[in-house]
Amino acid sequence: MLAVSNKRGPASEAQKLYRETDASREQRALLAAQLKAEAPLFVFKGRPSKRDRRQIAKFKKHGGQGQA
Repeated sequence: MLAVSNKRGPASEAQKLYRETDASREQRALLAAQLKAEAPLFVFKGRPSKRDRRQIAKFKKHGGQGQA
């Protein structure tokens, strides 16, 4: 980090305030590769169905206790 701005601004101005090292580039690339290799935590198929909404409501009502 080279400097601190007193106000919000465009990304081009923010880029001038930082300098990335080779090590940080490598670390960022390694993290991106790891995240890409892992399976996603959630898979969304669109809007929940009526059955899904009922199960969500039941889960919320009982606080996750018992069957959902």
